[in-house]
Amino acid sequence: PGGAQDLGLALASSCVASQGGVLDCWGDNEYGTLGNGVVGWSAVPLRSSLPVDASTVEMGSSHGCSIQEVGNLWCWGWNNEGQIGDGSLVNRRTPVAVTIP
Repeated sequence: PGGAQDLGLALASSCVASQGGVLDCWGDNEYGTLGNGVVGWSAVPLRSSLPVDASTVEMGSSHGCSIQEVGNLWCWGWNNEGQIGDGSLVNRRTPVAVTIP
């Protein structure tokens, strides 16, 4: 890929969107915060399962969201209060598309 383009910092995890649209995350992954489909901590960056190119990344306490260049929004992680925005309260271990009205 390329160099870092955007960095998202959460309570105990981090994600970086690199030039070329790659999203890598590391740290706490109890609720799927790393977006790679599994749970468990990682002390090294792991590739997210984001199915599209990431342009930006933002992190909450245990969830993240990324916007691709064309403006589509994808979120993942802890969803106990609907913070993912997909209409559910289900934790998402991989990024899901969020519909913006």
